[in-house]
Amino acid sequence: MRDEDEEARSAHAQSRPDRGEQVDSCTLIVRLNSGIELEYDLDPRRFTLP
Repeated sequence: MRDEDEEARSAHAQSRPDRGEQVDSCTLIVRLNSGIELEYDLDPRRFTLP
């Protein structure tokens, strides 16, 4: 499972927008110890600084 995590992180890092760049969507994935994965689609406008 760690190999999968590393692959996902490296793929994310390549497609990650630069700091301060506007994004259309943001997804938070929570992986529980029981193996259940929860995925939340977040509105990035709620997390921007004025």
